[in-house]
Amino acid sequence: MERSIPFAHLRLGLENAIKPLTNPINRFAWPTIIIITFTGILLIAQLGLMPSRRIPYGVQMPLGHSASANDDGITPFQALITSVSATIGTGNISDLAGALQIGDLLPCLGCWPVVFQQ
Repeated sequence: MERSIPFAHLRLGLENAIKPLTNPINRFAWPTIIIITFTGILLIAQLGLMPSRRIPYGVQMPLGHSASANDDGITPFQALITSVSATIGTGNISDLAGALQIGDLLPCLGCWPVVFQQ
């Protein structure tokens, strides 16, 4: 028995309509990604691996004893957690959208416990 995918004819039509728009972007995007990657490697090498050597300081700063908030601010630890959660949250949203686009429903199963835990 053949399984029918709902609205499959609309999806194929939409993909064919979008393909002329995405092909030039794809031709431009991959060289750009490669250039950005090599630029990052070059800058790290020219800085003498300073970003890697300063990781202990970066961890010590928000977790250290001098990490206290003033009257109208937040602690360095709170700033770190806020920035990490914003970065990871945005990545999770885009990863879920990409997985759904290619037809993988498994990430949705991982999201349901988070939604219903409140």
